[in-house]
Amino acid sequence: MKGYKTHFELLSNEVRGLSDAYCLSCFLKGLKEEIMLGVRIFNPSDLVAAYSLVKMWEENLKMVHGSCRLNVMAIIGKNFPINQSKGFTGKNLSI
Repeated sequence: MKGYKTHFELLSNEVRGLSDAYCLSCFLKGLKEEIMLGVRIFNPSDLVAAYSLVKMWEENLKMVHGSCRLNVMAIIGKNFPINQSKGFTGKNLSI
């Protein structure tokens, strides 16, 4: 988001006369959908609030995706034994 925020600020500073509400709307429309939907729930009143909410949602998504990845790896490790030299062994597979 940091790159997007910086780019957005540079562009929006080039244009004069845009309302704060319009800038906020444009900023939100440029976000990834999963972040934009989460931020819109809180109905930020300005760009500063939106920036903070985006940061919060990105951190939250990293934690959620990271824990899902860990859970999947734990399941795979139990149910799909890996032979370090040969890869997936196929032994002990139960469905």
